[in-house]
Amino acid sequence: MKHLMKSNWFSIGVILVTCLFSHEAVAQSKLSISAPDSLAFTLFLDGAQMNNQAFSQLSIFEVGTGKHELKIKVAKLESVFQMNAKKLVHYQFQLTFANNLLQLLPVGESKLQASQFQILSSEPNPEKIYGGLKGCEQALSLIEFESEIEKLKAMPFDSQRKQALKDLCRNKCLSANQVVSCLKLLELEENRLDAMIDVVSRIFDIENARQMLDLLYLDGNKILLDKHITQIKQNSEKQP
Repeated sequence: MKHLMKSNWFSIGVILVTCLFSHEAVAQSKLSISAPDSLAFTLFLDGAQMNNQAFSQLSIFEVGTGKHELKIKVAKLESVFQMNAKKLVHYQFQLTFANNLLQLLPVGESKLQASQFQILSSEPNPEKIYGGLKGCEQALSLIEFESEIEKLKAMPFDSQRKQALKDLCRNKCLSANQVVSCLKLLELEENRLDAMIDVVSRIFDIENARQMLDLLYLDGNKILLDKHITQIKQNSEKQP
């Protein structure tokens, strides 16, 4: 009888431990970060390196509740962020690069947890780094480009085409000739100039970027763009 009672108590103890362990495992949250191929990154979570080589997508499936420090490195840039993880939340972020800074933008359900996330530091590299796409061996193929430009042509408003061109250059490898073909679809010079300033640093063959000057009519705009191209080329030449 005593042996039976001991056996029952042991079984109950095992069940309780198992339940506690299972509850702790279920309480874990998930962290996912995605980025364009140009921003392949290395992630450090609470000081521990999560990936040995740079990736453009990474998911951590067991993130405990409480505060965590996220450090992200892309080439010579790094930024540090802090998140306060709650139970059973999938934290999703999009890594972007703007104004020479790395930024994490909450997406999906993470937008609802925005107050649990903050930037601790995001310092630009002293050397302005080239913002173009890294790892591009060639520009878009003719078939791919024709598909993209048809999408632009189907848009009814100049402002829509301008924004779509910016987004395209952030995510794809385009040659100077391809960018010029897209820019010709913009009717207003102010929209052309705005798009040029934004995309010139991402052109695959930046040495040919000055052909965009032929699409501008005002001398002041041409001078502004020419200076910007010169600065971007100087920055890109500093990169290893």
